[in-house]
Amino acid sequence: MIDKNKTKQLKAAKHKIRILITVCTALLLLSVSYIMDACGVWRNIFTFSRIASVYEESGGYPLSVTVFDVGNANCVLVCFEDHCILIDSGMQKLQNNIADKLRSENIDKIDLAVLSCPDERYIGSMCEVAETVRIDRFVTCGCNNAKTPQEYDDLLNILDTKNTPVEYAVSGDEISFGEMTLRIISPDKTDEKKSDNSLAVRLTYGEFVMLFMGNTSKKARDDLISRGENISCDVILIACQGRANSVTDAFLRAADPDDAVISVEQTDYIPDDKVIRRIIDYGCNLYRTDYSGNIVIESDGSEYKIITQFK
Repeated sequence: MIDKNKTKQLKAAKHKIRILITVCTALLLLSVSYIMDACGVWRNIFTFSRIASVYEESGGYPLSVTVFDVGNANCVLVCFEDHCILIDSGMQKLQNNIADKLRSENIDKIDLAVLSCPDERYIGSMCEVAETVRIDRFVTCGCNNAKTPQEYDDLLNILDTKNTPVEYAVSGDEISFGEMTLRIISPDKTDEKKSDNSLAVRLTYGEFVMLFMGNTSKKARDDLISRGENISCDVILIACQGRANSVTDAFLRAADPDDAVISVEQTDYIPDDKVIRRIIDYGCNLYRTDYSGNIVIESDGSEYKIITQFK
């Protein structure tokens, strides 16, 4: 006959072992997840793969502007009708993501690539893009004697081998795609300081206007106000990842935006608390990529809406 007491003892032992295995597995998974999160692995894996959920909510407007979540850097994809404009390309550590994303969206041609500033936070994977995607026109800022990273020289060499024309833009230059116009509003002239030379762009489509402030310095932004440049807008992409003085009260009054976007990965010093308070106190709706993921602004030329990857 079966010894019922031994059977019960055996079942109890097996149950304890299963519990122990479950607990150990859970602890192991939590440890791995913590390490990956600390290294930013999860962020890099999911940032671009989950952009599809944003587009599923889109309304099919002619203009879409995607501010990608690329950490403390800038990367914007502007799509208008059948035109694609890439403004900056994120951080080098995310080297293949932008190029891979373009390929996954079957984008094999960029009508215009804009490099706001020869800085790693803006160059990012532009070399990879230039190698794998046809770029019809490339626009950047003049640098004078400012020191530039090796990636910038590599990029210029790649563009040269691809016979892609490189233009050094200044305030007043305009590039149009049908009813949409990109106007360079800064710099007025080139200087030895890279941030003083950074491009700032004003996009206009019908009644909709958006500012891309790049890596512009406070001096450059103050110059915009003093020379009476039209910087009024509906949406502004804040300069310099929201660092101290990246936007002033005077600039907000001159631009008068309803919505502000900061491309950032929060650290101890960015985005600056005073800048955040300044934007909110002015009455702007504030969107941050570190909170909302990829941010899409869509417009039909009269109305616009903002869709975020994470609610």
